[in-house]
Amino acid sequence: MKNSIERALKQLLDVKEDRTISIRPYVYDIGQPKHNYNLCFDDEPSANLYYNSFFIKILSYKSTNQALDCLHYHYGLYASPHEFVNFFENEVLDVADLLEGGIPLPSDKRKRRILSGCLKWVRDERLALVAHVEATTRSTIETEIVDVIKEIRNARIEINPQVDPKKLIFLFLALQRLVVDEKNVGVLKYKHTVELPHLLKYFAPFSDNKVDGIRKLTTLLASEKNLQLNIPDYLAAALTKFFFNESITMNTIDF
Repeated sequence: MKNSIERALKQLLDVKEDRTISIRPYVYDIGQPKHNYNLCFDDEPSANLYYNSFFIKILSYKSTNQALDCLHYHYGLYASPHEFVNFFENEVLDVADLLEGGIPLPSDKRKRRILSGCLKWVRDERLALVAHVEATTRSTIETEIVDVIKEIRNARIEINPQVDPKKLIFLFLALQRLVVDEKNVGVLKYKHTVELPHLLKYFAPFSDNKVDGIRKLTTLLASEKNLQLNIPDYLAAALTKFFFNESITMNTIDF
C-alpha cells in the first residue's frame, strides 16, 4: 500500500509542476507530527509536495468519514473559511480529473467515493457560507435600521419660542394639500389628509402631548374655515411656485 501511494504521489507531482505556495490551508510539521491529521515533512516542502501530500493523506483513509474528519480538522484551523473553500474546491476537482485520466491509485472506487464526499462537502460548505453572509448582512442592516428608528423616536426638534405652535400645524396642512391638478398645474387643492400627530411629536411644543390630543387639535385646525383664515394667499402661492416653479394668480388657489 505504501509503495502504491508513493508511486501515485510521484505521478501527481509529475502532473502538477511549477506550483508556488499561495496559501497554506493544511497544517504541517517538520520532523515528528504533532497531530495525526497534520502533514509531516523532513524539510520545508515544495508547493507540489505540500499540496498533493494532503490528498495522498485523505485518499489513504479507509472510509469517507475518516477523510472528512481530517478535512474538517484543517478547515477548522484555517483563518478564512471562504478562502479555504475556494481553494479546496479547485484542488479536489483537479485530483478527480487525474483519477479519471487513469492514474493507477489502489482501490480506485474507494478513492473516488472519498473525492466525491469531499466535493459534496466543499459545495455544501460554500452554500452554508453564503447563507451565513446573507443572514449576517440582513441582521446588520436590520440593526442599523432599528438604531436609526430609535434615534428618530428620540429626536426633539426645537422651534423659536416666539412662534405659535399652531402655525407649524397650518404649515404642514398646507404642504399636505399641495398637489398638481391635471388641468391647471400649480393648484393648491385638497386631496387627502396625512396623519400628522406622530410627526408633530418630534417637535418640542408637542413632544410632551399625547397623540390623541394632537390629533384632535390637527383635526380641528384642518377645517376649511380655519385654513382659509390661517393660510395667507401669498404663502399658498409661494409654496406652489417653490414646488412647481409656476407663476400663478390668486384665483388658482383653491382650499
